[in-house]
Amino acid sequence: MVVGVIVWSSRRSSRQQTARDELVPRAMQLIEEGDYAAAFAAATEAAKYLPDDPVLERLWPQMSSRVSIHTLPPGANVTYKEYGDVDGPWIPLGTTDLESVRLPWSKFRWRIEKDGFAPVELASAVAPELFALHRGNAIRVTLDPRDKVPPGMIAVDGGTYGTPAIPLTGIPPLRPVELERYYIDRTEVTNRQYKEFVDAGGYSHAEFWQYPFVRDGKTLEFKDAVSGFVDTTGRPGPSTWELGSYPKGRANYPVGGVSWFEAAA
Repeated sequence: MVVGVIVWSSRRSSRQQTARDELVPRAMQLIEEGDYAAAFAAATEAAKYLPDDPVLERLWPQMSSRVSIHTLPPGANVTYKEYGDVDGPWIPLGTTDLESVRLPWSKFRWRIEKDGFAPVELASAVAPELFALHRGNAIRVTLDPRDKVPPGMIAVDGGTYGTPAIPLTGIPPLRPVELERYYIDRTEVTNRQYKEFVDAGGYSHAEFWQYPFVRDGKTLEFKDAVSGFVDTTGRPGPSTWELGSYPKGRANYPVGGVSWFEAAA
């Protein structure tokens, strides 16, 4: 037992020395380089052996902030990963509601899941408190029952959206706007999807076009207005298409070359 205690103590002392001599300086260097995620990882490893180290305590606010995640209803599992790490594993963070969880300054992908509810994936940055704007480093998500969400769509919570003036930058505030909760397509409308509208005669059915066509202060008739919405060969469709179709190999690309009126229709 005595030998075991001596060996354990020796190993712990060695790890503490490594943390103090290597990991903490590495975290400081990475902060200087602006690699806050890597600095946070080095500091987190060092903190296992130096839990009350005063140098580490001074470093945390230089690379990380506190984050809170709330869901309605609570009890959802939260995982996350670096935004650019598309194929990387999801890292477990905990179950909502989560309060003041420390994470490095970076942009993250978040996945929020609860049995019986549609999973939510979103992107949000963890920023220095000075630049965290009106919502701070807080994520609030309302979960929808799985069978209530339209296919291919996601919900956006309503509320007040806008930004205050950002200190020290001279950037003025944006006027707050009140939005009701709404659904939006998860991805842009693709060329393939838009072609279904074109092939179904969308440009010849006036009932799809609900907004008046105004040009130079004059309201145009339907047939006169849509006659200008043509592709490079004069056929109805987006201005970037040819012969009534999109470029080869671009079926899943977002459709482009459409006016606001075409998008609405």
